[in-house]
Amino acid sequence: MLADAVLSFWLLRRGGVMVFDDYLWSLEPWGQQDPLNMPKPAIDAFINIYQRKLRVLAGIPLYQIAIEKLAD
Repeated sequence: MLADAVLSFWLLRRGGVMVFDDYLWSLEPWGQQDPLNMPKPAIDAFINIYQRKLRVLAGIPLYQIAIEKLAD
């Protein structure tokens, strides 16, 4: 998931929007989640690494996260 986000961001133009779905999805029940089986840690890591080159967009449903590319 992290590698997919990094490679996709490289192809995205400035002003382009990338949407991550299933942000809070997990195989396990709530409270017993294994972070290795969830997209959230990879998405969070991507956003933290590229925080100076993107903006997280508000108003998206809880299970989705959208970002706008600000710089290359």
